[in-house]
Amino acid sequence: MTDPGLRHARGLHSEHVPSLRLRRQWAILKPGDPAPDGWPAVRLTHGLALVYHPETSITSSATPGQSGSILIGTAVQPLGRGGDVRPLLENPDLCASDARISLLHSLGGIYVLVYFDADRVLIYTDPGALMAVYHGDGRAASTPALLPDLRRDVELDMQYRFSGSDDWYPGDLCPYVGVKALLANHVLDLPSGRIERFWPTQVPASVDKATGVGAICEILRGMARGYLDTGPCLYSLTGGQDSRVNLAAVRPWVERIEFFTIRGAHIKPCDVNYAGELANRFGLNHRFVDNEEAPGWLRELHSEMCAGMETRGASSVLGACRHLASAEYTHVSGALGAITKSMFWPSKRPTTVDVSALASEFLSRSDVLMTALERWRESIDPSLPATMVYNLMYLEQRGGRWQSVSELGSNLFYRPATLFSSRQLFEYVCAVPTEDQYGGGLLFDFTRSMWPDLLDVPYCRVTANYGTYLPKWLRVGIKQILGRPV
Repeated sequence: MTDPGLRHARGLHSEHVPSLRLRRQWAILKPGDPAPDGWPAVRLTHGLALVYHPETSITSSATPGQSGSILIGTAVQPLGRGGDVRPLLENPDLCASDARISLLHSLGGIYVLVYFDADRVLIYTDPGALMAVYHGDGRAASTPALLPDLRRDVELDMQYRFSGSDDWYPGDLCPYVGVKALLANHVLDLPSGRIERFWPTQVPASVDKATGVGAICEILRGMARGYLDTGPCLYSLTGGQDSRVNLAAVRPWVERIEFFTIRGAHIKPCDVNYAGELANRFGLNHRFVDNEEAPGWLRELHSEMCAGMETRGASSVLGACRHLASAEYTHVSGALGAITKSMFWPSKRPTTVDVSALASEFLSRSDVLMTALERWRESIDPSLPATMVYNLMYLEQRGGRWQSVSELGSNLFYRPATLFSSRQLFEYVCAVPTEDQYGGGLLFDFTRSMWPDLLDVPYCRVTANYGTYLPKWLRVGIKQILGRPV
């Protein structure tokens, strides 16, 4: 079904460039640091100030210069208040660490929580750090582009070449001098520079598959409902498992959702064909968007937003995203859906953790890269089971470092969101029997539970975990032969 009058069909044009500079971004800066003209500011303690683009979503319960909580981005409480999280920030008990951790455990979304008082300015990430935090010298920002005196780390560039398929930085690495990425599920005390992990701290209690699937479906529907509480939503639709789960989750509100599918040279035909079949069979408010060569000004704007860390995949669809742009829309993607697919598990029942499972994503095996991966591994409680750590490897690294740059760039067009960014959901995934976690079958179970008729439409063929057994250079070569993006 195609509706040419969709409200989101506005698009970006070159005349928008001045107002789009670092759109929906934020930074916490020191006195005297330059801030973009016209950006609002909130005074924190220790002389620091939070500055943000006027379109940034800010939910605050704070007394400037004294104390309070500020939530930046889009957060919902799927098993509670939905998209109305302001009352949660007004809880006076948030001065206690346990209360903040409890709040963060109940939230899902793409956000950062800032808590400050006379002694501290604390920055907490969302579950997958999809809203990344870059920090250095007592400052922090959602993009390195907002940090002053930014300089490329030439030594890192010499040791790790950012190019081709090696187009993301793992661990806490950042290609700028004195700048690090805050690891997912860590809290940064900005004035002191102290960093510590706040989640996960224990192994979730085991549940049977039916219980786990039921609980996760409730969270997925709660996430979807929460995003609708915040305004109109736009969902991407493909022939894959993640977007099918998203569609199933919005069944009660499907008439309020707008769907789209990108068509183009590097888009698999099955993604287009099966999305069209879903739209026709279930009467979705859906349209196809043809990808095209993005104009130079848009590529430059996107690169500026991502501070030169943009991935090839995200850059390849800028021409389509341009035509979907709207300041009012939340775009819900399938990001982080692979936390259910045992992506980095080396076997069906791994008992030990080896960071080489993540290193296999890179052609480079430089010492600086491997050291960064080991730092991440050392941050995790050694009592957690190997299966949970491998799931965290996907959530915090493939999600928090690779996917977060794509979500950063998405802010040019709409507010990015996902149903899978939830600590409660992650814990239920890890709690079901090991044999049910392996291989990605849980995604079919979610769809079967929430909207079983959707299973009548075929899926794009999935190669399960076979690719993880091939060296990266061989996987890249096969993709090149098949004409797919690498």
